[in-house]
Amino acid sequence: MTETRCLTVAEVAARYNTTAKHIRGLVQRKMIPHRKFGGVLRFDEAELEEWTKPPQSATSESLLALQHELYPPESAESSRRTRVPMLSGWRWIRKT
Repeated sequence: MTETRCLTVAEVAARYNTTAKHIRGLVQRKMIPHRKFGGVLRFDEAELEEWTKPPQSATSESLLALQHELYPPESAESSRRTRVPMLSGWRWIRKT
């Protein structure tokens, strides 16, 4: 098993350039991964690294492939417009 370092509230605050009060607020709202050992807060270094990574976004190619899988292209004789899913909702686009 790989051991990772446990950080204190002060160390986490210094690492992320914020205050200990702010870190405790995140703990209270359960917005940051943490552990309590006998009432003392500790933060697993590996969990914090994972927590701070930005979410992985889908590429435009993968979204287009998913769109064609869910909504196969119709024949050219059908409608001149089609409804496609967008991140902000549905949108009608003109077929070429």
